[in-house]
Parts: sequence; C-alpha cells; structure tokens
Amino acid sequence: MDASATFQVHIVDSIEWQVSAVVDVGPVRAGSADGWVVLRADGSVEWRTARTGYSVEYWVGEAGVRDGGKPTCLVVLDEVLRGSGTGEVAVGASDGRLSVYSVRRRRLLDEVPLGASGIVCMALQPMGSAVAAPSPAASDRPLACLACGCGDGRVQWVVATATSILPSSWSQTSDATAQSCTWHIERSVMLAPGTPQTAMAWHPHGRWLAVGDAAGAIRCVDAHGRVVAAMGALQRGGAPASITSIAVDPQHGHYVVSGDSTGCVCLWDMSSTTAAGHLLCEVGSIENMVGAVQALCALPGGMVVAGAADGGIGTLQRLPDGNSNSNNHNHTWVASRARSLHARGVRCIAAVTQLHTGSARGSSSYRPGHVVLSGGEDARLCVIGDLQRYIRHERVVQRVFPQRQPAVHDWQVQAVSGEVLVMYRQRVAIWSPVPSPDGAQQWRSTVQVTPRREDALAAAAYDADTRHLLLIGSDVSVRLFHRTAADAVQPVSLPAKVVRAGAGARAVVVARRGLFAALARDGTALQLIQLPISSTATAAAAAVLLQTVSLPDDPSGLCISADGDGAVGIGHASGRVIRVDVPETDTAGDLRVQTVRDGDGTCPVTAIAVCGRPPCVWCVDAQHALWRGDQEWMRLPAARHGVYYAVSATATSPHLLLCTSADALVAVDVHRRAVVWRAGPPRANILAGGWLSSPTAVVMVRRPWTAVASTALPDAVERKRYGT
Repeated sequence: MDASATFQVHIVDSIEWQVSAVVDVGPVRAGSADGWVVLRADGSVEWRTARTGYSVEYWVGEAGVRDGGKPTCLVVLDEVLRGSGTGEVAVGASDGRLSVYSVRRRRLLDEVPLGASGIVCMALQPMGSAVAAPSPAASDRPLACLACGCGDGRVQWVVATATSILPSSWSQTSDATAQSCTWHIERSVMLAPGTPQTAMAWHPHGRWLAVGDAAGAIRCVDAHGRVVAAMGALQRGGAPASITSIAVDPQHGHYVVSGDSTGCVCLWDMSSTTAAGHLLCEVGSIENMVGAVQALCALPGGMVVAGAADGGIGTLQRLPDGNSNSNNHNHTWVASRARSLHARGVRCIAAVTQLHTGSARGSSSYRPGHVVLSGGEDARLCVIGDLQRYIRHERVVQRVFPQRQPAVHDWQVQAVSGEVLVMYRQRVAIWSPVPSPDGAQQWRSTVQVTPRREDALAAAAYDADTRHLLLIGSDVSVRLFHRTAADAVQPVSLPAKVVRAGAGARAVVVARRGLFAALARDGTALQLIQLPISSTATAAAAAVLLQTVSLPDDPSGLCISADGDGAVGIGHASGRVIRVDVPETDTAGDLRVQTVRDGDGTCPVTAIAVCGRPPCVWCVDAQHALWRGDQEWMRLPAARHGVYYAVSATATSPHLLLCTSADALVAVDVHRRAVVWRAGPPRANILAGGWLSSPTAVVMVRRPWTAVASTALPDAVERKRYGT
C-alpha cells in the first residue's frame, strides 16, 4: 500500500451489516487445510484459503435458495471427480433439490429433485471398492456416490456417471482426463416412514453408512440399503432423544459416535460383527457445553471434537491401555472441558490431517497435524490448529469473522459530474460538494429518494444532462424521477411497456444523453429506454422503449459499462465480452452488436469499462488479468479478498484506469502497462469505488460502519502524460 495515500471520510451512514449463519463446511482436499468451502444460510457458497487469511477467493450466491428452499448441507466433490479444479460442490436444500455447482466458474452444473420432503443431511461415500475408480474407457462406472437423508424417512443414493472428457482448458490442473458427469438417483431405501433422517456418516472404506433419525435410532446400512447393525432408540426422561450428529472412526471404522438433542455423546462399538451396536461409552454432558450436540468430528488416533448449541466446543480423547491393537472395550474415553468459541450454536465441524515433519511414521496415536474448522450460527469461523494445546486452553484459535463478498453487493457508489450517487439497499442519495470557510472539502446530501420501504433496489443510474434518476427494484418496480433546479425530486410516470422491459434488471447505465441501457437479470437482453431531451419533468412522461437488443445466447451477463456517447460493454461469466453501439439518432435499425472477445467458460469477466476516443472496451477477469478488447494487456496485483469488481476512467485522464477490489484501489497506466499507484483504507473493506474527478477517487468503505471516502493520487502520477 502507498503510505502517503490518505482516505478522507466525508459521508457516514449507520447501516446494518447483515451476515448469515454458517450451515456447513468442508475441506477442498482431504490432506490439505489450505482450502475450505463454506455454505451459509442465505445460500452463498464461499471458497476460502488459509494462505490469504481465510478470505473469500470464489463465491456463489443463492445456492439452493429457490421457491422457498433453504440450504441444509454441503459436500465438496472436487477431489473425487478427478480434481477438475473447478471447485464442484453439492448443496442439499429443504425443498428436496440436490444442486451441483462449480464455485470457480460460478455456475449451476446439475440438479436432481429428491422429493418435497427435503434433504436433511448428506454424506459422500469414500472412494474404494464400493465405488469404482473413474476411467475414460468405462464411462458407465460411477464417479461418486452421495447418500442423502430425507425428511420422510428415506435414504437415497445419488451417483455421478461420466458423460464426456473435458478439454484441458476447462481444468485448473494438468490432468487431461477430467470428466463432466451427470447425477441421477440410483436407489432409495425407506428406513423409518415419517421420521426424518437427521445425521449420517460413512465407514472410511465405504462398507456401511451410519444413519441417525429424529426418533433416536441409529442404523448402519450397506451400499445396497441393507441394515447391517442397529442401535436401540435413545430414551432421555421417557422421551426419545433426536440424533443431531454422527461421526465414524476415520481410521478403521471401529466405533460410531453420536450426539443427541439432550447434549449426550455416545460411542458405539463396530469393531466386529458380534459386538456391532454395543454401547462403549456414554458421556452425559461435557463441562461448559449446554444444549444439543449439533456437530461432531472424529479424528485419527481416538480424538472426537463436539460442538453444542450454546457455542461451546469440547473434545473426547481415547486413552489406550498400551496395546494399539486391543479391543475398544479396553479403552477409556475422557472428556475435556469445552471452550466457548461461538456466540451462538455450533452448526458444523470439519477437520483435515496434514503431514507433520515431526511425526512418527506409522504411529496411530494423536500427533500435531490436525486442523479443525468450525462454523456457527453467529456467522463466524473458528480455526483450531493444535488440539492438544487447545485442550490445555492455550491461545491457538483463529477466529474468522464474516466478510461480505464484494462482487455482489447491495450498495453502489458512482461519480457523476462531480457528484456522488450512492445506492443503498432501499434508498438513493446524491451527495454534492459544498464550500467550507476553512477550505476543507465538505459534502451535503442534496437528494434523498426512498421509493418504497419493502422494495430492495437492484440498480440505479443518474443522467446529469437531463437530470433524470432511474431506479430498478429487485421485484418488478421501475421508477423514474426528475431532479429540479431546487434539488427537489418529482416522480415521473412511465408507460407500462417500459416498466415491463426494465423490471428485474441486473444493472442500468446511461448509454448517452437521455438514453438508459438496462441489462436483463438473465443477461440475454439489453433494454434501451429513450427519454426526450428536455429538462422538464412532464416531457419525460413520453419515455419510450427504443429497442430490446437480443444478446448472444449466453445467459450469464455479470457487468455492464458505458462511455456516455453510445458505446455499451457487457461482460459475461463465460468470459465473453459484447459491445453494443447506439447511434446518436433515434433509429433503432442502426444499432450494432459485436462480440469483442469469446470466452471459454472457465474465467468470468468481473469488471468492465468503455472509455477513450475511439471507444475501447477494457475488462478484468477473475484471474486478475486486464484485457483490451480480445488482447490480454497485463496482469494486475492479486486481490486478497476475491476479485476486481469495478474499472473506471475519466475523460481528462483516459490513460489511467482505476481498478477496485475489496482491499485496494489500483491505478494502471495503460500506455506503460504498469501499476502506478495502489492504496487502500486501513482495516476496512471497499464496497465500491471509481473516479470522482481525476486525480480524486471515491470509494465506499465499511469499518464497521458504512461510509463514503475519497483519496487523491500523488501529483507525480497525475501530471505525467504519455503519448498515444
């Protein structure tokens, strides 16, 4: 960061920072703690990495949240599907949908309906004898098998079969045999009619599946659905205790550990067929843990981590008798005092075992190398790097607080003719600079527009020439306002055809004077809304829908930009870039649509800008590459918190592009192909940013309040001009 850069905060608004509880977590790879996938209650899926401080690198929004469904469970599939590198995950929802997403490519790959009773839990069968290893020559063999517990008492097996060989450009690895696949239901077994199956876990070699239900019963079923062992229904105070979590010995499958709604943890013997289902140990409660045991995780060497409804996380450790091959009956399980890591309930616990240089090869006892990640209803993530030190109450816990992915944010800030247009969740404000006696720059809110309290805003654009403000709601509302000379706002009626065309748009920009361009939510059409060139509010009532521009068949439009003189650029999730040229005349037949750059479907465009004379399309992709048209221009510094989500330029300095990420503003001299300035507000996340007027940049930050701040480039950067 540039230490000389200072951010002056001008506008501060107290806005509730909404976060979502963690539903489930899972490691990207079994032997590495670097990558984790997090599922939240609002449907967002986050890909976080340890090397960046567990910040979000990839993000998918509203996974499994459709038609009233809520996400319930998550399984990471990337490793079992030959490590295609696209970050494939399966999300189960309460409406019965099983959805498979690619987190890296941010798209839905497949969807399987499992019934209206809903998916309560899922477990991925380990690769072994029960599931054949994938082979390009045997496409009918299953690549993966998911067991899904449903609310009506069924357990359904959903398998993936290979359909084709993906080209190497689709894979982040050098494995040329990465395969695409389709998912389908292979078999369905009714275990307890009308009783939800609430928790499940596989034997480490895939021999059987341990399933617990809401009536307190635990059953072990094989891959064909046959019950091989059954534990009696747990009774607490004369009433059945619901099974809330289950884990299995990850080394040999010798024991099953279960947690119930009363806070009791039980261990069941599965070391032999004769003793299958025998109760080994029952821990009525763990000190400093209250409520249902909502999460369990079994580690190699006889270590169990448990999380309760009050946010406490405790451990159970097996003390051997000296013979590592002895029966489970000769072991004693000891509970350690829990620590309150979460403000509310623990929803999930996952762990990986990493190789440790100081460990003894072949030893089955616990040794450092386990990394445990927990997620709670308070939206936090807690990382435990050393369980033995954690038991001794040493400071080994790293808390990761929730972070909103900036690529899809609810606030926007735009610089329009020296003023700042700020779009919040349900209102829009225009801030203007005012003179101050002491010479310091001050800002005043000259326009405040609140269309309707219950309607969340999706996009906004302000035409400074005609003084018209167009607001598009997340439902079907489209509203036009006219700003008078006294800074009053008057609503303007719109024809029904214009309202239908702009309803639900993803984004809107001013294509040129009196012309708004709205990008449809599915990215397949561009609506051009023409306003009469007039400064009066009554004349705007004759607004017309100039034309609906059909874009190429690529329903993945992500970002849009315009230069204000008729050139509009659209970036897509597939990497495709489209340019639409709108002539100065009102004849729709002169419109020209051209594909500037074709995408291969692996790297989405995250930001786009149209600037210069003649107009040129600049864009940034998810791999932080800056493109000029179809030519890769340069590589930008890696954004630590996700991607670059905004690019802007000014008419006075068209050679300087300002690229905005969550942690920094980066000024790029496109003639020199170099980064000339980089700065970021300390201890704050940038929500939006762009040029106010060269050389001043304006950003919206959160720390933890939401504010609008500005900063200026050093004079040495701004004054230096370069030839074309």
